[in-house]
Amino acid sequence: MELEVEISVIVTIYNLEKYIKDCLDSILEQEEVNFEVICIDDASIDSSFDILCDYQRRDARVKVIRNKKNMGLSSSRNAGFRIAKGEYIYNIDGDDMLVRGALRKMYECAKKNNLDLLGFSAQSFFDSDLYREYAVEGEYSRKSACNLVFSGTELFVKLYEIEEPVTSNMCLYCIRNNFIKKNNLYDTEGLRYVDDSMFLKYMAAQRVMCISDVLYRRRYREGSAVTSPMKRIYLECMIVLFTREFSYWQQMELGEYENKVISKYFLRRMQEIDSMEYMFRNDKTEMKYLDQHFAAKFLFKNVLNRDLLYEERFTDKEKQKILSASNLIIYGAGYFAEKVTDILEVYNKRDYNVVISGIPQEEYLKGHKVYGAYEVQGLWKDALVLVAVSRKYKAEIREILSKNNVSEIIWFD
Repeated sequence: MELEVEISVIVTIYNLEKYIKDCLDSILEQEEVNFEVICIDDASIDSSFDILCDYQRRDARVKVIRNKKNMGLSSSRNAGFRIAKGEYIYNIDGDDMLVRGALRKMYECAKKNNLDLLGFSAQSFFDSDLYREYAVEGEYSRKSACNLVFSGTELFVKLYEIEEPVTSNMCLYCIRNNFIKKNNLYDTEGLRYVDDSMFLKYMAAQRVMCISDVLYRRRYREGSAVTSPMKRIYLECMIVLFTREFSYWQQMELGEYENKVISKYFLRRMQEIDSMEYMFRNDKTEMKYLDQHFAAKFLFKNVLNRDLLYEERFTDKEKQKILSASNLIIYGAGYFAEKVTDILEVYNKRDYNVVISGIPQEEYLKGHKVYGAYEVQGLWKDALVLVAVSRKYKAEIREILSKNNVSEIIWFD
């Protein structure tokens, strides 16, 4: 008699001939749990498909599906969701790996606690030290609210409020199969380059738990979505996801506190979209994916980027200090500086100078001449400096300001 499948492992692959063996071997060595491995080859043009077929011939637990054309991550995962027989489903990217005993731990914990959703920790590893800069310290670590069962909304709010990452990476979750089907929580068809919404799954889940155990190994390598240059379709995908999540939130009946925290989540999402639009402001690539989603396209054209998205970064005391400053210097001339000057314009504060560390590439920012820090020795005295740049330059700027005896500083990063 055929054993009941406890976990369906869905592996997504596109041109991963160098890595897919490591991934599949790490899955097939799992013990004490009955699982199937559903491999979705997204029309690879290297030898990935041949490698998958070889594994399928050698191991009956492996099933291979090949997309007729390249569909993207979400559509590929959906193909796996639809045929998965397991009580639970686990998604993994074909260049990553599981730690020994991971599937048993996932299944036993999810089954024992009757969970819709189980989150866990991961460990990053790097093909080269060159890729360490792409990783964020503690990005995949579960530290708080572990080993307790909550509703999805409760846990989402709890983690978000204490600023522990509620990661969207689906490889960090084991999900009840019937929970996906019952709530129609399939991934967004055609979505590329960004993970689908974990927000929706949290909001729909009745029983959720996170554990601190490291069960998954995330690879940073050349040519992955994380290490490759971004494309404008990233922006389109984020807008479509935002619309889908916002619509779901609107239908929920939550308390004032929950709505307040979730409002912060959506504000941050809007900030991410706004900063990405700035990144691609000169890119005229046609937004074909956005054209398929009317509501998302309307939201982008008519609603997003029309508000002071970063005003909440300033305390009332800081805002008053800025508005009353007789010698105000904006340090920076990029995206964050533009957001700051937007806020200042609303408050009719237009008497400021703009300074950057190096040689100015742009002559003016909102009608104000941009100076190099070396040009403005006389401006530093009694100045309030509002630093509006990426935090990675913080040490360098702190040193420049220290050399010029600047003591009044407000950091906006």
